[in-house]
Amino acid sequence: MKSTHLKKITLSLLLVSTLPNVYANDEWDINLTGYLGHKKLEQNDWPNTDSHASVGLLFDFKKENWPINLAIDLIATDEAFDINIGSFRETSATTEVHLGVRKFFDFSTTSFRPYIGGGIANIDGEIKIKNNEGNFQDDNSELGYWVGVGTYYAFSSHVLLGVDIRYSNANGEILNIDRDMGGLHSGISIGYSW
Repeated sequence: MKSTHLKKITLSLLLVSTLPNVYANDEWDINLTGYLGHKKLEQNDWPNTDSHASVGLLFDFKKENWPINLAIDLIATDEAFDINIGSFRETSATTEVHLGVRKFFDFSTTSFRPYIGGGIANIDGEIKIKNNEGNFQDDNSELGYWVGVGTYYAFSSHVLLGVDIRYSNANGEILNIDRDMGGLHSGISIGYSW
């Protein structure tokens, strides 16, 4: 699973890092922000680790005459649960690649730029258990969907501070249990606009 996570993260970072250089001119609108937040998973599916810290990149772009932005977002999450430190440890992680669209609502009277978005999500989920009987690990990767809302606040023509709330869903079997690997995401972001 780590190999899959690393491949997705590396490919996403390469794609995202090259696009601003190619399209950074007057014909393109581009937003790239770093993301820190929280992901709440379904407690019945993830009883010990249903509250994850998250980090990611939110990226969208459009030509000036397009009505919507194309979005490519990457969010990685994880959480650990310990009982009698050392004798039992459960760790879960998810990696989500969201492809879709984002519609911005620009108002000339404010620096806030609210948006809505949605699209397909490729979600990887993983659980590792370490106890006195040994180590157990299982993972899965499935397609699903995401929907979200948020806003950016433009401190200047280029610096953005944002808030993002989204829901993602994709079901997959991990350790012989069908689990929703998505969840409710909330976070803040800071970045740059071209």
